Amino acid sequence: MHIEEVMTKDVRSCHATATLNEAARVLWDQDCGCVPIVDDNGSVIGMLTDRDICMAAYTRGARLGEIPIADVMSKQVISCGPNDYIDAAEALMKKHQIRRLPVVGFENQLLGILSLNDISRAARKGGDVHDRGLTAAAVEDTLATIGEPRFHHAVTA
Repeated sequence: MHIEEVMTKDVRSCHATATLNEAARVLWDQDCGCVPIVDDNGSVIGMLTDRDICMAAYTRGARLGEIPIADVMSKQVISCGPNDYIDAAEALMKKHQIRRLPVVGFENQLLGILSLNDISRAARKGGDVHDRGLTAAAVEDTLATIGEPRFHHAVTA
């Protein structure tokens, strides 16, 4: 099964010059956990999650409207194409410990988002995703890997 068959196509984005307040509004309006950041040509140049917004507000002690997206967004974008197979995208998510991938076309143009939830629903349906080795157990393993801590905080007494 190809990504274009299960991805979310109606995706809103933000520009890097916008503020976290504007990004938070998109997350609220779209009931989602991330927003792709695009340049003036619609090419994906970053990703911003709800966690990124919360941590920026906490660590900076500033209002969301005072913090530019460019200061907080992840600039290392891991993406996939609409004709890629779902199992390949799932492997990328597992490797990089991420729950969502922007789906991009020519010149990195934003076409949609593929989430682990999209993949989970496809695995539940079965069909050719099982033929490519993507099962509910594989999705469960990916979720467990994504949820692993990337680093440990020092505990102080």
